[in-house]
Amino acid sequence: VTGKTIQKQQSASEEIWSMYPSGGNRILLGCTKNLDVYDCNADTITHIDPGTFPVPQLVYRIFAAGENRIICVASNGIYELDNTCRIRDYFGKNAKAKAHQLPFETINDLHIDRQGVYWFATAQDGLFRWDRTRNTFTHYGIDEGFLTAKLCRIEAAGPGILWISTDFGLARFDKESGRAKTYTTAEGLHHNEFNSSSSFKDASGNLWFGTIDGCVYFNPEDLPGKT
Repeated sequence: VTGKTIQKQQSASEEIWSMYPSGGNRILLGCTKNLDVYDCNADTITHIDPGTFPVPQLVYRIFAAGENRIICVASNGIYELDNTCRIRDYFGKNAKAKAHQLPFETINDLHIDRQGVYWFATAQDGLFRWDRTRNTFTHYGIDEGFLTAKLCRIEAAGPGILWISTDFGLARFDKESGRAKTYTTAEGLHHNEFNSSSSFKDASGNLWFGTIDGCVYFNPEDLPGKT
């Protein structure tokens, strides 16, 4: 860290929503209309060729999921890349292979838990649990305690609890019971509508969620009943 701010060239894909250090002094960029790679040494940005897969749209989150496996969460599907930033697999509504097709249209976030279960926050269909081994899906929506079908971001608190921001409140979801408790301004939030692409869990375990008017942060350990 030099303390200096250096303006680099703009990605040809316009807005950059997420970044991930992919090795070799390169940064993987999740963009509005593509996945790009920024080479820090050459100071160049290049598109990643999607090949036969759909072009990634609105890549909100990028994270590692095991050795030589990078997950890119786009609004139109989940892209799996290797450490060379080559797209090697895709899962989405419009996937060609039936086993790779997801039963919902637009994704805002994905969390993979310690058991390898995938949890999807969708833009209009609530929460989905995907057991990838069995290829089975379980849906959670208004009947399970959410106040809206538009879910934004997922952050885990302990092995059994997911905190999920929405466009109407912040939900605490219990994976064992399959129920959500949603908190709104009535319970002390300063705003009910959260940002579709803004959350973070820091090194101290604090959870941060961006709203359309500021930020909410807390440590689940400090709450009554914890997590």
